[in-house]
Amino acid sequence: MKRNGFTLLETIFCFAISVLLLASFPLLLSVIETESSYDTFTQAEWDTFIAQTSIELREAEEVSIYKSLLQLSPSGQSIVVQYEKYGPLIRRRVNGLGHEIALRNIQSLSFSAHSPKTITIAVESLKGKVYEAVIPLYGEGL
Repeated sequence: MKRNGFTLLETIFCFAISVLLLASFPLLLSVIETESSYDTFTQAEWDTFIAQTSIELREAEEVSIYKSLLQLSPSGQSIVVQYEKYGPLIRRRVNGLGHEIALRNIQSLSFSAHSPKTITIAVESLKGKVYEAVIPLYGEGL
């Protein structure tokens, strides 16, 4: 009598191969990925940067603006916070120390005051897209 079909050992072997192939599928997708998220500049990063900067500006007692440097002193504290361009980054420093990356993959940065109560921050990404935000000041101004 001749039987056609799979034995238990063959079934387990086929199942093991299938599991290995399915487990390696995400690894293959990560290799195929062409553009790394590290090399891009997104709207969400910009929104987060503006939100953080707005909070610090709102709490600032004194604000000074230079072309690509924003310097502020929070009220009641004896520290100076600086936002400046550093290569393709915007970094945040406290009292001239530290290197906290606030935004990355930028080509240019400029701060400007159009009135005593507003600051405009403009950033150009490495891909050439320009982002701009106007932030109101609630303290003594510039």
